[in-house]
Amino acid sequence: MKAGDIIGRNFKSYLSNKFIPGDYTFSGVYIGNNKVVHAIREGVSETNIVDYLRCDGVCILRPKKGVTKALKRLESFVGREYDYDFNEKNGKFYSHELVHEAYSELEIQREFP
Repeated sequence: MKAGDIIGRNFKSYLSNKFIPGDYTFSGVYIGNNKVVHAIREGVSETNIVDYLRCDGVCILRPKKGVTKALKRLESFVGREYDYDFNEKNGKFYSHELVHEAYSELEIQREFP
């Protein structure tokens, strides 16, 4: 793992799988030192990589650019509230929204077809 890696997680028995398309319904970013930043109901937080990887499936993406900026953004996002409204303009974050904002200059598509 390298700092900046995006980690998608899959949980086979989670209800959210019925509402969120795709195989990896949660995501976070590895920031180094065995820590991942992700958005959970308690808000944006850091967690141990071993705890984060307790799931049914994992996908790791390694961006070729924007890592330094993304890591700085993530640092500033820790402590923000979870976005239960899925509103991109309220300063809160849900899982994929957090990664999207961290890597904003990569212009990752947010909307599902």
